[in-house]
Order: sequence, then C-alpha cells, then structure tokens
Amino acid sequence: MNREQKRKEARKNKKIGDDFIEEKTAKSEVNRLIKIAVVVILIFIVLYFGVGIFITKEITLPRGGNNTDSEITTSTTNILANSTLSQKDDKYYVYFYDFNNENTNIANTISEKLSDAKVYKVDTSDILNKNYVVEEDSNKDAKTLDDLKVKKDTIIIVNNKEIEKYLEGEEEINTGLE
Repeated sequence: MNREQKRKEARKNKKIGDDFIEEKTAKSEVNRLIKIAVVVILIFIVLYFGVGIFITKEITLPRGGNNTDSEITTSTTNILANSTLSQKDDKYYVYFYDFNNENTNIANTISEKLSDAKVYKVDTSDILNKNYVVEEDSNKDAKTLDDLKVKKDTIIIVNNKEIEKYLEGEEEINTGLE
C-alpha cells in the first residue's frame, strides 16, 4: 500500500468511527434524559410526602405496637384553620387546641357528647394557623373565615359552611355542647 491508499483508508475508517460515535452519543443522551426525569420525579414525590407529613400534617404514618389510648372515640381529622368552613359534611365540629398540650377534660367531653359527630381538629401551635389564632380578643361573632379569630381550646359548630356556634374555654364547651 502506498501513502495515498493509506490516507484513503484512514478517512474511510474515520467516517465509520464518527457515525458510530454519533449513534452512541444519541442513545446515551436519551438514557441520560430518562435518568434525569426519574430523579426529578423522585424529588417531587419526596417533597410531597415531606410537606404532607411534617408541615401540613395531612399524611400520618402508621405506628406499630399496641395502642391502648382509647380516650377519644369520635371520628376526627386534622385540618388547617383555613379549611374550617370548607369540609364536605353539612354539620361538623372544629376543635382548636394545641396538639402538644391538650386539655383532657375537654377531650373527654368531646368523646362523650360528640361520639356520633364529625370532629375536625386544628393545631393552634402550627405556624400555618397563626393568622386565625390569637391570645386575646377572639371574634365570637365571626361568620366568615376572614373574620375568624380563635383562642386555644375553642370549638366551632359549622352548619352548611357557616359558623353556627362558637364555644370558647372549658366551661363554655362543657355546657354548650349538645
């Protein structure tokens, strides 16, 4: 083989090699994009559950072991204060209290007097509820969510998406519940 033939052969091999590299690069790009999409989806799933468990507390994890606490037997659900008037039920009760410091007398009253009623619970210590929880000057005449200002240990009776009754404090809750 002379020099010219070697050059032609080298060019031919280079073209074949370039085509092969382009195909391999295209396939690796597709694989890389798929991997990135999977990672992004996993990040969104982790964020969704993280927010649901730790911030809004709408997702609760099952706890193992025997649970012997049966003080409250009412049907309860934890909600945020901004969804107080937007539940599906026609008539329900919303109990505002600090989840870390629950008054057992009120809890027992609720379990006795509201055993067949739907009771939603709002954590007054949650930062997402701070716009509705006050230390003083609660608004017992509130009819809309914008007017709602509650103290700790308050029960609101909601009927057809409107506040029907407002009970604040242990004595008022004990005497005001049906």
